[in-house]
Amino acid sequence: MKKKFRPTALLILIIALITGCGNMMEDLASTVFDDNEYTVVADEESVTDEELNQFQSLSDIDLSESGRLQEGLYYYDLLSDAEKTVYSEVLYILRGMMEDVVISTMDENVLEKIFGYVLNDHPELFYVEGYNYTRYSVGNIPQKMTFSGTYNMTPEEVNVHVEKINEYISDFSESLKNSIDKVDDYNIIKFVYEYIIFGTEYDEQAEYNQSIVSVMENGRSVCSGYSKTAQILLNSCGIKTTIVLGRVKDGESHSWNLVLADGKYYYMDVTWGDSSYSLRDDSEEFNNSLPPVNYNYMLMTSDLVLSSHDFDDPSIVPVCLSMEDNYFVREGLYFTAVDEQMLWQAFNSAYVNEREYIMIRMDNPDVYKDMRQYLLGDQKIFDYILSREGSVSYAENPEQLYMIFWL
Repeated sequence: MKKKFRPTALLILIIALITGCGNMMEDLASTVFDDNEYTVVADEESVTDEELNQFQSLSDIDLSESGRLQEGLYYYDLLSDAEKTVYSEVLYILRGMMEDVVISTMDENVLEKIFGYVLNDHPELFYVEGYNYTRYSVGNIPQKMTFSGTYNMTPEEVNVHVEKINEYISDFSESLKNSIDKVDDYNIIKFVYEYIIFGTEYDEQAEYNQSIVSVMENGRSVCSGYSKTAQILLNSCGIKTTIVLGRVKDGESHSWNLVLADGKYYYMDVTWGDSSYSLRDDSEEFNNSLPPVNYNYMLMTSDLVLSSHDFDDPSIVPVCLSMEDNYFVREGLYFTAVDEQMLWQAFNSAYVNEREYIMIRMDNPDVYKDMRQYLLGDQKIFDYILSREGSVSYAENPEQLYMIFWL
């Protein structure tokens, strides 16, 4: 059974609610469509010049400081200067839970992209479920477009959740401080990875399962909750992390993380790291003895993540090649050949640290084949397992090139 942590903490700023103006125009056309994670409502309306001038505008608000605060965020930095202006506008409106505010674009495709980028950079916008936009025309000539967020909570409800989320992050920070001796990128990432997995159960029916609320308050979520929580916790520790959207090989939509560790990018899938979700086997024994954490998905190269995942847009994410902070490399569990001394050290370390299992990974299929023959075919595993029963419990994944042995 998994050990459960209490939900933990971070810093979230919710800007005061600003009321939008009333609907005074004739609605000529309305379209509603669902973009997997959020719903968009599109309208076209005809107005007079006088009516057009009554809409809220951000033209008198200096958003330059807000824009500067976004610098360094992964998706914000992908945008042109004009798109960054729209980004700042959308972010300001969503933070203020505003409605019907004129923005500086009339291109719905630009708006769709930027709205997604804002949500990718800002998992604290947990109360946003979609948006509306209306394009206004005077004499059949498009003049302005307004933007409204759609929200699944009232401002009062948001504030209640913010308090609980900040408590979660505070608890996390205290646990981190008391739990790791060497404070570096790798150890912080490993702690966050384990902390979320030990504190969360995968549950497709979880309330608010597309947001951090599901993890931080209820400990039950799906991939969006896992990845957004990892993003918030790692960013709060000064480790740049963002969301990556895509699909797994069976076609199901999925999200995971891109992490900048020690100056190099890696991919990380906390959801698949939760073995109750990501590891499956036909044997009943294996299903009843899954280790709680699968480290194969902690800090991955592009090749490894692409063996089971596909990016929605591979052009906007980097090719990750480094293995320096990969779990197996850092922990002495990565084998480029059958190495008896290295195996002794790995198993001895597991026993010294009173671990229940050991997970090793091989560099390529040939090494995997050789290691399997050595440990299982030749039964050399009993030279390393302190068991007198003449049997060993293990699991293996030839595609991902790892083996697990229970100690």
